[in-house]
Amino acid sequence: MNKKIHFLVLQIFISILMFSCNPNNSGDETGAEATATNEDSLNAQRKIDNLENKDASSTEQNSDDQTFYPSEFENKSILVVPNTEFHGDGREALEAKKEWMGLFKTKSGFYLKNVKATIQTVYDPISDNEGGPFTGVKVIPSVNNGCELILNPIGGMKEQKLLSFQTKEKTMFPGDKINFKCNEINYQVYCTGIQKSKDEIAEIKDYKLMISSDKYAHAPQLLMQVPPSNEYTPNRISVYLIALIDNDKAPDLILKNEGSFFLYLSTEANEGEILAPAGKEVLFGGC
Repeated sequence: MNKKIHFLVLQIFISILMFSCNPNNSGDETGAEATATNEDSLNAQRKIDNLENKDASSTEQNSDDQTFYPSEFENKSILVVPNTEFHGDGREALEAKKEWMGLFKTKSGFYLKNVKATIQTVYDPISDNEGGPFTGVKVIPSVNNGCELILNPIGGMKEQKLLSFQTKEKTMFPGDKINFKCNEINYQVYCTGIQKSKDEIAEIKDYKLMISSDKYAHAPQLLMQVPPSNEYTPNRISVYLIALIDNDKAPDLILKNEGSFFLYLSTEANEGEILAPAGKEVLFGGC
């Protein structure tokens, strides 16, 4: 009897052992399913990574067309449109400047004249309550008639009538050129880019304003680059004035973008450059 019991126990043990070693048992099926699930997860992650890399690559390819130049430079000469109401964010920068000149326009051209600038506090309808306190800013020159801009004199600026080479504001489109000669050197200010249509309000891809001259024939110089559009409208670069502003023998420029003025002076240029940005506005209006 004991022998039969021992034999039965042995058979049960052998059966359990064979089942556990069988490659078709349910435990191995579970392992295979887990392996397949892991491979599916890896494949799905690879697809996500590929999409993210593609999006990043696409963003990188388009980043050049979102560049604004000049974006950062030492603002040595603050420009102000007189008699205009602005937000007060740049007031401290204005109050730190003690000397001011007015850029005046007449029928015969432009001239510079020393002025005093009175900084007034005005109502800002965007930021202020009607009962105050008020935070807006308006700058009033001591000589007002014909004053187009107020700026800090740098680079040898002095009271004088300016020798001008372009006195009528010109909005630049791809292919537009302004040719002029200063002290027997030929210069060209020109615009590059791809305009999506002939419509004047169409966006312009890779929109740049350049300058070249006989003296620096080895390389044109970038003056301004802007994205195809700003928050509301297509971007535009305008040449406001080309003249001898800083009283040397090389031309200077005042440009406009989105209604804001930028001053470029030859006296601020580095070696190999024709001009360098030296001034811009610090007061802004709008929403």
